Amino acid sequence: MEPVPIANWMRLDDGVPHRVQQRAGIVALDGERELVFKAGDEVTTTLKENAFRSIDVAACMRYAARSGLMRRPVSHTVVR
Repeated sequence: MEPVPIANWMRLDDGVPHRVQQRAGIVALDGERELVFKAGDEVTTTLKENAFRSIDVAACMRYAARSGLMRRPVSHTVVR
């Protein structure tokens, strides 16, 4: 990792495509997927507000525990 200087910035409007001005490079989406582009490729990016929903995992686990969803069913074994 190295610091990258920021020449300028602008607010992106929802749903409006913006052409990437860089002639070549790599677009890193989520730390795993990377898209390489070279001179001659046309690359655009579009902001989609509320495109992804987030889940509060800790809250889901608390709900499941309080609701008894984290318990194994009791097996009824007959001991003779």
